[in-house]
Amino acid sequence: MYSILLVEDEITIRENIRKGILWEQYGFYIHDAVSNGEEALESLEKFQPDILLTDIRMPFMDGLELSRIVRKLVPEIRIIILSGYMEFAYAKEAITLGVEEYLVKPITPMKVVRTFTALKEKMDRELQASENYNMLVNRLRETEARLSQLQDGRINTEDLVNERKREEKLREFLQSGRCSDAARFAQTYVNDAGARLGRSRTFTSYFLSGTILSCVKEFEMIGGDPQQLLEEISDPADVAMDAGSREAVCEEVRKLLVRILSYRDKVVDRSYDVVGKAEKYIKDHYQEANLSASDVARYVGLSTSHFSCIFKQQMGAGFVKYLTQVRIEQAKLLLCSTPMTTAEIAELVGYSNSNYFSMVFHKNVGMTAMAYRGKENRGT
Repeated sequence: MYSILLVEDEITIRENIRKGILWEQYGFYIHDAVSNGEEALESLEKFQPDILLTDIRMPFMDGLELSRIVRKLVPEIRIIILSGYMEFAYAKEAITLGVEEYLVKPITPMKVVRTFTALKEKMDRELQASENYNMLVNRLRETEARLSQLQDGRINTEDLVNERKREEKLREFLQSGRCSDAARFAQTYVNDAGARLGRSRTFTSYFLSGTILSCVKEFEMIGGDPQQLLEEISDPADVAMDAGSREAVCEEVRKLLVRILSYRDKVVDRSYDVVGKAEKYIKDHYQEANLSASDVARYVGLSTSHFSCIFKQQMGAGFVKYLTQVRIEQAKLLLCSTPMTTAEIAELVGYSNSNYFSMVFHKNVGMTAMAYRGKENRGT
């Protein structure tokens, strides 16, 4: 089922949408229902829903502004806008944001069901396409399970012991080896498999399947996308059919090693100071209203999900919360040291909507921006 984050400030409408449709019957469920953009961003970071269903008219932050921020934070999320009227400017902006549907109130259950039924069909098709990688991995595992039953490829205890030893050597090389040594290691690794490699198609396929799975696990451990790793890898059964399959296996192993080592050298070796670099980038760019986790992740060379995980582990706070803290601290300094208005300060610290800034400031500091300025100026 696909999860929905519902954002609607009118409680009657919110509850009618949440309870008036048998969502599970259509393949969805309301994961959270909130009343404003601030709550929506907190819920988004915590629950990571598949779909954002938001009203366009809300206090502090309208649905379009929320959608712009969410699109930056979670590019793949699906967005559906609810509006009390059809205006060309709003509809045009919604199209620019890649909104799936612009529903004009009053909305009926039939209209909502029709919209979400079409969306589910679209998401199902895309999900099916993305499952090619999972199907390949499952096929590799099934191959491993079947091979020991075939006459020319029976796997005995000695084979399993040798496989564990090779797997350990492979892991060590992927952790500390160099790209320039990949060909030599691949040759040694293949030679260690014994004479059956290349002669027995079953054993050859078994050997390469196990190697690919070991590499996939290691690649995932360092934050890589397995689907990218497997895009150019040949099917183990096809390699085993090659007349010179021993050489073909060696080349497949070499290509795997080079891909993983190149990724490691580019990303993992730099990940020790990734949070420090991210902190500096955030402090240099916090004034940009659309600054997102994907922007920072791109700067430090990591995927958004991998960066978010590392950042939260080391900082004890997610990206959105940390960015908010930086902006509020800068706002407090400006309130104490300049005569600028709240609206001017809001814009300087990255908030295009001064009302939304005021709400965030009060929530984090416990008082309004003006009250804080007065308190600090009095020295109390």
